[in-house]
Amino acid sequence: MAGLPARARVVRDDRPVSRLLTETAPDFGLSIRRLDVTDAGADLTLDDATFDGVVLWLDTLDAEHGLSVAALQVTRRPELGQVAATMTLRAAP
Repeated sequence: MAGLPARARVVRDDRPVSRLLTETAPDFGLSIRRLDVTDAGADLTLDDATFDGVVLWLDTLDAEHGLSVAALQVTRRPELGQVAATMTLRAAP
């Protein structure tokens, strides 16, 4: 994606997926409405998020924590730049 920094080395940590997601989301101005952790990753929903925040967060999760997007649905909100998003994230093997 243009304008994003070069990929950092993936750093795995011992945090559970739920903790990783809930601790990193606020760094991008995001609030998780629903979070279901699965054996392979997580299913989650964000409401009233900025599109840029969602994209940058997902890029960071992939590049730095090995969580990639398996499915993503983004719905535009009435406010400029605001979206709702439902996604499935999967951990790299």
